[in-house]
Amino acid sequence: MNSSSTNLVYVDAAGWIAFVNRRDALHTQAVRIYRQLLQEQCQFMTVVISVISTSLSFVAPILGIVLTYLVVMFFVFRSETQLGLRRITSTKLEAALKEATGYLGVAAIDVREWSEPSPQVFLATILKRKIENPEFVYNRILVFSKSGFKDLDSQYLDGYFAKALIEQHKALDIGLAYLRPEELTEVMRKFTIEEAKAIGYYPGWMPDWLLKATPRSWHTIWHRRLALSVVQYGNNDRFMPFSKNGINIDVGEIKDKTTDADRINTYQKLVAEIRSRAFKEGVLDADHDFTKYY
Repeated sequence: MNSSSTNLVYVDAAGWIAFVNRRDALHTQAVRIYRQLLQEQCQFMTVVISVISTSLSFVAPILGIVLTYLVVMFFVFRSETQLGLRRITSTKLEAALKEATGYLGVAAIDVREWSEPSPQVFLATILKRKIENPEFVYNRILVFSKSGFKDLDSQYLDGYFAKALIEQHKALDIGLAYLRPEELTEVMRKFTIEEAKAIGYYPGWMPDWLLKATPRSWHTIWHRRLALSVVQYGNNDRFMPFSKNGINIDVGEIKDKTTDADRINTYQKLVAEIRSRAFKEGVLDADHDFTKYY
């Protein structure tokens, strides 16, 4: 509080707040001065702009929080409401399967995610071709990170979902193999950094020197990037990488400067390495049969 004349006292907003708010550090002093000025028959004056400016200093943080919440919820609601307007899976795979004689999936997503709607539709799309052509060969190979493989032994983590996935494949007569994390590491040791980038295993933006400086065993954090559909037409393979972003599975291409021939050669090398471990003479190897894991 400050005095601008003998009987007229200017009180800013902070003074009134201190006077009415018992928790204010200056409350006792403000009450004492207020009573003293009343005894001196002083008149009080407050400028409205002062009240507004002080009020904004208290209200602004709250407004900021509310505004942030509204912006976040806007994008969340927009994403959720537009979901029903999009196909739950890509049409590319459905078109590729029309004349296919077989399918091999390199599955890198967590086993619990296969129970979600989009992966179920993804599986059904391939199964549809198997129903249309009884001779259609349908196999899947699971690859795991170290933590994902460890979670298989926990019923409350991935164990329950893994067992459900096994029963599903057994009922539909779909081959289900798996590679252990150390086997995946051995496979990827046979690839140069350029080859691994060509198939999307390493992010294209990551410098080569950094990849060379980190232990190979750490690189399994990118195992999800190996998700691949191998659509077979007799002795010919078509490689279609797929990814799961959020709740949708998308089949697409890797956009970079690698020529198609180089990428196809690298995919052929990858699939050959994985097949040689999971299959023996064209038959699912008993040591890699995921239906016998438990």
